Amino acid sequence: MIDKAVKTISLLLLIVHASTAIAKEYRVIGDHYPPYQYKEHNNVKGFSLDVLHAVLGMNGDSIAKFEIYPWKRALHMLKANQANILISANYHKDRELFARYPDEPIITTPWYLWRRKGEDIQPNSLDDLLGKKIGVVQGYSYTEAFWAFIKDNRLYIDAENYSDDINLGRLNQGFYDAAVAELGNGMYLRNSLKLRKIEPITSMIIKEDGLYAIFNKSQISEEAVQVFSENLTQFKKTPEYNKIYKKYFY
Repeated sequence: MIDKAVKTISLLLLIVHASTAIAKEYRVIGDHYPPYQYKEHNNVKGFSLDVLHAVLGMNGDSIAKFEIYPWKRALHMLKANQANILISANYHKDRELFARYPDEPIITTPWYLWRRKGEDIQPNSLDDLLGKKIGVVQGYSYTEAFWAFIKDNRLYIDAENYSDDINLGRLNQGFYDAAVAELGNGMYLRNSLKLRKIEPITSMIIKEDGLYAIFNKSQISEEAVQVFSENLTQFKKTPEYNKIYKKYFY
């Protein structure tokens, strides 16, 4: 009788668990940021998007919809509860007011200054940039020290740069002395847009930072984000993660 009762209780617990473990569908947004996420021939694709899809699938969850917007608008949409997840976001303390960061980033990458080939710009410190004009993208969180330095010394042109392709394109045309871009994104844009006049300056790293999938704080629980982080950590050890990496970076 006792064994039968235990089996009955166990079965009931399984039923309750199955009824509560409902697969979730997420609305995901990001900016145009190849090769991490971008639109090509009316199809959205990218490294971060593929990794997110795989990691959510480990829990049976999925992406219901993915859309691309200018960065500042995408960030505002997450803050305004118009999306569940924003991908390829760097860490910034202010964003924790409305977003949850997993412990594990999708990838960690370096950010460099870029220059036109042949230009005598080889900085080893920020002071070496004095007198130069620097191209930046509005809303990007390079570093507080870098932003303060270029603003205090009036080194950047307050143009309407809403994406890296615009920013690097203007550098290629000679509007700036240098511009800032993450290495993977910069290399992709240089090749795809045929920006043959520019190159990264590797003598100084502006920052090395993770690209995260960040979650709307009022819609997604801390526990759910922790599970995502643990799954991402495990997924990054698999051949599938390396396969996705090679697809976009080789």
